Amino acid sequence: MEFSETAKANALKFLEEVASKERPSLAPHYPQLCLAEVEAECLDQAKNYLAKLSCPGILSYYISCEAFKRLSTSLDKYLLPSEEESRPMYNSDGVLSDLLIELHSVCEEWAASLPLMTAPVDKVDLSIFAIKNTRRKMEDRHALCVDVNALFGLKDYPHQAYYSIFDGHIGVEAASYAAITLLTNLVRHELFKDDPEGALKGAIKVTDDNVCSKNLPRSGTTAVACLQRGNKVYTGWVGDSQAMIVRNSVPTQLVKPHKPDQDDEQQRIEAAGGVVLWNGAWRVNGNLSVSRAIGDAPDKKFVIGVGDVSVADIEGTEDYLMLACDGIWDVLSMEEIVTCVQAHLTSPGGSKQTVAKAIIQLAKSEGSGDNMTVIVSFFSTFILPIQDPPPASTDASVDTQLSEEKPSAEKVDTSGQEGETPSN
Repeated sequence: MEFSETAKANALKFLEEVASKERPSLAPHYPQLCLAEVEAECLDQAKNYLAKLSCPGILSYYISCEAFKRLSTSLDKYLLPSEEESRPMYNSDGVLSDLLIELHSVCEEWAASLPLMTAPVDKVDLSIFAIKNTRRKMEDRHALCVDVNALFGLKDYPHQAYYSIFDGHIGVEAASYAAITLLTNLVRHELFKDDPEGALKGAIKVTDDNVCSKNLPRSGTTAVACLQRGNKVYTGWVGDSQAMIVRNSVPTQLVKPHKPDQDDEQQRIEAAGGVVLWNGAWRVNGNLSVSRAIGDAPDKKFVIGVGDVSVADIEGTEDYLMLACDGIWDVLSMEEIVTCVQAHLTSPGGSKQTVAKAIIQLAKSEGSGDNMTVIVSFFSTFILPIQDPPPASTDASVDTQLSEEKPSAEKVDTSGQEGETPSN
């Protein structure tokens, strides 16, 4: 659907204001980038930069896409000298310096003449919350895109949205890298158009290969990523971060976690020369408690980066899609989470916006001390339960003929305020 007149007015106001703002430099995540990383880095930096400027709605996706499209026509000037011709590398500082110029150029041009832009839906109901908890460092990362088609300039696709969580270990480097690059690796995979299941599995492997080939510390990360395309949800994962879909208050698991004590995983590890030992939990060679992950280069022989993928139909009875790291699943069952969501939404003051926080608070009360990240995406078919009425007032002067109000929901407005949390 085309942007409403109000959305157009909000977009024009932003474009006019940003044209006059100072242009700070963008700090690269890595000093040099391969070709696939250039697009991922540029889109991530552009979205985060525009978000800090309070860019409304998916306008940030359209601006980011157009700016990179212009930049990509002259990438050769950023090439670095390299002996490996098959893998050219690009100077990050130069790329990001010119990206910033292109971002402001697009804003200035569109302020004078706003192009036609569409939003797939009016609103996307999202709840996102993450905490370091009792751990010394926060090693979780997450990334999302409520309109993949707009961000990548894709045509002839049904609506596509993407949600992902990465639970890092032995440092945050692998999780940060995967949060930035996995979506681009997915969209640019040769199978993406006709075989999204194969593309998601391939994108996880490409991301793992790239992490292991970069000069990063020996960190690793689990991954769970959901691509919602039309009436399907494709879920790819490595490790023990999980996702579920809830229909009419009944949860369905979308992920079978990769744990070392599973018979097939233990057999594979032992066949490769490793062992599975108990050290507070079943661990690969007594160290890692997951048997598959992105990164972990020194242990790659045993902790492989080969993901699994499941496919779920969207049947029209869906309530919500939920992704979370193991800090949630280790202490809460799917049924307990559904009960928590229901109780929160029917309690006074409960809203969709704060559902993820309520789930994390429950997990913490059940003893989880781990980093925790939760993403909940509500389907339009979800019927909001009726809230319990507030306690009756004992003050005779208070009007008791109070009109019932439905709980307010924080929405990601695809033609208004975006509300996307930067992934790193």
